[in-house]
Amino acid sequence: VAPAADTRLTAFWTMPNTRLPADAASIRDNVAELDRSSADLQFFGGHGGTRLSERLGVELFAYRLAERDSARTATRNRNFTTLGARLHRAPKGGELDFDLEGAVQRGRIRATSAASDVIDLPVRAGFAHGEAGFKFSPTWSPRVSLHLDYASGDDATSRATYG
Repeated sequence: VAPAADTRLTAFWTMPNTRLPADAASIRDNVAELDRSSADLQFFGGHGGTRLSERLGVELFAYRLAERDSARTATRNRNFTTLGARLHRAPKGGELDFDLEGAVQRGRIRATSAASDVIDLPVRAGFAHGEAGFKFSPTWSPRVSLHLDYASGDDATSRATYG
């Protein structure tokens, strides 16, 4: 079965550049060094979406960051997976519209990049966005909307315990 014309899927994989030089002394001394990519840092994932009706659309996404120490660079060994979804209804004069999005992130990270730091700390984060709006008549373009966002993150307890 062929996908609908307005269904799309984007997949990617990249090894982000490490900006070099990375130490303050080399930067101050104007040391020239080419940036580099390495399999020790990879970011990949996908994003897809489709329209359920003329104004209603849905999107899903999944991203992964995988990092480990290399022979040249000590890292915090970040390993995260982020999953999310979005449901939205496009504005139209005289009607309510909305945009709802949420994501969860799970994984692990080290408190420092020190070689002696071998404790993997859990990562648990979330994000939610809600928006409701109303666009006045089709001949008058103002739109009034209400937005609500939530995002979780580290708290002082976890930093004090592990860092």
